[in-house]
Amino acid sequence: MKKSLIAASASAVALAAMPAVGVFAVGNNGSIIDTISTTVAPTCTFTRQATKHGNDGTWTPGGASSDSTDVMTAATITIGSEQTLGTSNFNVVCNDHNGYAVTVAADGLALPTGQTQLHNWNYVASAPESPTASYWRIDSTGENVNLASNVVSTKSSAQDSKDFTITYKAYAIATQDSGTYSANATYTFAQLPEPTNP
Repeated sequence: MKKSLIAASASAVALAAMPAVGVFAVGNNGSIIDTISTTVAPTCTFTRQATKHGNDGTWTPGGASSDSTDVMTAATITIGSEQTLGTSNFNVVCNDHNGYAVTVAADGLALPTGQTQLHNWNYVASAPESPTASYWRIDSTGENVNLASNVVSTKSSAQDSKDFTITYKAYAIATQDSGTYSANATYTFAQLPEPTNP
């Protein structure tokens, strides 16, 4: 009798010492964590709006692409007062968290090659208070405009969509040479770089 009891007790001790199936040690306060990672590449577009130009001025599209050269038919200007020649409409979409900048490079209004031009007709960032020379300039409805630095729209964060309009304006002095003048305004889009740590 005693022997069978002892044998049974030894068997029970052996079973209790065996680990239970499916039971494991758990860390992190009982949680198991997966950390996943994925990357969205910065992608930006700079295009003309669906309506590329305003109603003032007559434009001839240079092509379907956004970087095509559109040409405005010459507008007659009245001497001695600043006038609007035409408008051009643009759009920016940019998911870059650093943001973007659109800048302009403009040259002076000039007569065709071979025609004498005695008076310069320069591009300026802002209208002089009392102009003594002919000039032309632009206005922009872009964000954070800084025409003195040729910036027509910029933002230091992502931009879902931004429409902005450029307005071309010109002033001619009384002695400005007659003729049909032309100038180019070239717009450049750039994504802004990562800021540097001081």
